[in-house]
Amino acid sequence: MKLLSVIGARPHFMKVAPILQETSRQNIDHEVVHTGQHYDHNLSENYLEELCIPSPIKNLNVGSIRPALQIAKIIEGIDQVIEKTRPDFILVYGDTNSTAGAAIAAAKNFIPLVHVEAGLREHRKEIPEEINKLLIDSVSDIFCCPTKTAVAQLEQEGKKDGIVFTGDVVFDLIKNNEEKIEKLETPFVRKWRGKEFFFATFHRDINTTVIRRLREIVDALIALPYDVIVALHPRTKVALEKFKLIHKLDTPQIHITPSMPFWETQWLISNARLTLTDSGGISKESYFHKTGCLLLDDQIEWIELVESGWLKICGADANSIVNGVLRYQEPEIKPDIFGKGNAAAIIVEQIKLYYARQS
Repeated sequence: MKLLSVIGARPHFMKVAPILQETSRQNIDHEVVHTGQHYDHNLSENYLEELCIPSPIKNLNVGSIRPALQIAKIIEGIDQVIEKTRPDFILVYGDTNSTAGAAIAAAKNFIPLVHVEAGLREHRKEIPEEINKLLIDSVSDIFCCPTKTAVAQLEQEGKKDGIVFTGDVVFDLIKNNEEKIEKLETPFVRKWRGKEFFFATFHRDINTTVIRRLREIVDALIALPYDVIVALHPRTKVALEKFKLIHKLDTPQIHITPSMPFWETQWLISNARLTLTDSGGISKESYFHKTGCLLLDDQIEWIELVESGWLKICGADANSIVNGVLRYQEPEIKPDIFGKGNAAAIIVEQIKLYYARQS
């Protein structure tokens, strides 16, 4: 049995790592293709190195271009890889353009598709990732659902076969490395250990293309009562410079850093008073670390985080964000939402069962 995982964006690296570890443990042939959707070194090569992900057999180097063209280049590139390698399964992760392009290529080549993080919905087609979600789940064969809400969503849509609640693979990674994160020693960690700070990151299209929203987020960060470490996504940096807002962050309490290595990011999330983000991944990772989170967006697919009280939706409004920080109260209970930390093992077992049925 031969597996091919397609990755290309920050969230993919941490999702594929536990599955690669599990397939390696079971001596299953498992190769990786990198689309090159994230071309920044800190968002790509560093993560591959940190998470011990083997060198991809191919990097498509699609870079940052218009979404439709990006997906087209990914389809073409993955199609060529499939022709050469003929995998038994293709694994895709999340809801990015890399995921959508690879899913279409797999379907057109009649390769069974495994969607890790299936069934999530935001119910707004103006969100680019929502279109990708719908495309991917329309051609998937094994739906690996991180939450029971995702299972229910797929069942509501009329899907019957291949749906499994696996839990979240990133939770595997965090849970199995808690001690490593806690004891991490780098110059950056030593600088901030024992200090009070917020951790912020924002990069969503709506927050980097609408100047009003970007200005509100910047104004909120400046008004917060503690130091704020801002991990600046390349897209966000370009937007701040374009709209001439970058200078507003040049204040003593704002500490801008490029996109952080994975383990340092996890240490920051774990030790922050609160995280402020428009990222679904950071929102979820905050929950894993029992750190409260404020969402700099209007909605999120991880509705369980909102229902649990650990995530507060503030949107891109300075008053709402600042008030959210000042009024945030940590819930007493942290529900078991994302499984037991064995998602990778469940996913690999499902693939093996599917393969046995088809043989």
